[in-house]
Amino acid sequence: MAEYNRTVIVRKIGLKEARYKLAKDTGGYSATNLYACSDTIVMLDSYSEFVVVDTSTGNISSGKCSGSPIYLGVFDGGGSKPWSFYPASQRPETKLVMRGG
Repeated sequence: MAEYNRTVIVRKIGLKEARYKLAKDTGGYSATNLYACSDTIVMLDSYSEFVVVDTSTGNISSGKCSGSPIYLGVFDGGGSKPWSFYPASQRPETKLVMRGG
């Protein structure tokens, strides 16, 4: 994912590459929390935009997973700071709140 034009890309051997454009973020700072919903389903939470990825099929869709997802970490970056993934052991779960106005 990149700062302003953020796209989720799933690449898996044997599957066609899948892409999903997240809402544009022009705030200069952005983050996206990653959650496990099951062994093959993950969910991204990007400031109240939710996206579900089925890692077994490569299917990406808008929506939330059911049940109690497990926080795995956060994709974080913006400005001069490159996008990186930080596992839950390095960055505890933080509710994402839009900054500025």
